[in-house]
Amino acid sequence: MSTCTILLKAPRRRIGAGWICGVIAALFLVPVVTATSQTDGSAEAERKAIAEARDAMGRNDWGAAVDRLRASMERFPTGAQMDASLYWYAFSLKKLGRSKQSLEAVTRLLSEFKDSQWAKDARALAIELGSSGFDDPEIRRSDDDDLKIIALQGLFDTNPQRALTIATGLVKPGSKASPALREGALMLLGQSGDPAAIDTLLDVVKTGETVGLRRSAVIGLSQNLTDRQDRPADARIVAALRDIAQSSTDEEVARMAVYSLAHDDSPAGRKFIEQLAISAKIQDIRQHAILTMGGYDDDASVESLIRIYDANADTEAAQFVVIALSNSSRPKAAEKLMQIFRTAKDDDLRRMAIIHLSNDNPDKAIEALSAAYASETSVEVKSGIIDAIAQIDDPRAKRKLIEIARTEKVHELRKRAVFWIAESDDPEASQYLEELIKAGD
Repeated sequence: MSTCTILLKAPRRRIGAGWICGVIAALFLVPVVTATSQTDGSAEAERKAIAEARDAMGRNDWGAAVDRLRASMERFPTGAQMDASLYWYAFSLKKLGRSKQSLEAVTRLLSEFKDSQWAKDARALAIELGSSGFDDPEIRRSDDDDLKIIALQGLFDTNPQRALTIATGLVKPGSKASPALREGALMLLGQSGDPAAIDTLLDVVKTGETVGLRRSAVIGLSQNLTDRQDRPADARIVAALRDIAQSSTDEEVARMAVYSLAHDDSPAGRKFIEQLAISAKIQDIRQHAILTMGGYDDDASVESLIRIYDANADTEAAQFVVIALSNSSRPKAAEKLMQIFRTAKDDDLRRMAIIHLSNDNPDKAIEALSAAYASETSVEVKSGIIDAIAQIDDPRAKRKLIEIARTEKVHELRKRAVFWIAESDDPEASQYLEELIKAGD
């Protein structure tokens, strides 16, 4: 399940302004993936942990989200995504009714990360939790917006035509309604599925005064793709989203269009995503299209990704292809990752390939990584192999780390192996650590 499922999964879900703003922030402010070179495998592990927590939120499994985020924060106390983790930890705790713990997390975020991009959302959450210490008039007015959005959604249930008229008025140019209320109205128009509502959304996509309005209109349109069940996609919506993805100069809106088009699973839809992956002018859009192809998990997509890699082996796009291939269960994807590890000129790219190869089944991954470690000469790449082995949840992986710690002559690599051994609760790992402590006594 993708992270945008949080926004798109429930066609008649009760929503409020605070929830809308928070979820949009989740989609655009938490990186979907980091394709910069890795200096520490913990950065990749932290990214995976946050992605798993977001997926849990998309399923409304708030308990699982809390558990995953808590474990991530304990494991990576200085991680680059600690502020985002704290916010979504607090948000999930609030959903579970654990207000005191939620407020503690918010307070910590605002104390330790006062300049974070999550600070305003955190203050809004604090006010929702009843803490006047973070009062802000602009945030407090969101209480009224929440009530209005709930009322408008209720009206869509009981008197759809009247609700359509009101919502359309709220989103017209020059409306005095707050940005949050206008954005909420656009999402409700998208949920209605009414042809007139789609006309309004298409108009806002083209002429909306702010990024927030255009983005919300795209989200509204996207719901008509994700909630259509067996109905064919509305050709007007598909055409509008494709035009945005190809020609919009607003990268955030274009990116949202690509996310939405990923739900068009028709052959034509997949072909369009492939075209973006090959030739999109905005680098970020191209990268997201490449990642989308990784989610298709079929031989044709893997072959296309391999062609894209071969044509862009010396560019940043190659890093995204490596990540996309790692999301595929197809044998050809694993074979290509191993080939990249063996032949790529760039050590960072080789390191990424071998780290992501650990996503393969444990038997093959441990065997391949062990062989790669034995033949490798670069200390940096060998460090990446150690990180990859550490991500495999299998006793044999722990034994391999212990073997490296015992036999490796390079101190930096031994230290790396011991670091990961110390993270394990495996009995053999504990035994080795005791032996290491007692050595030389």
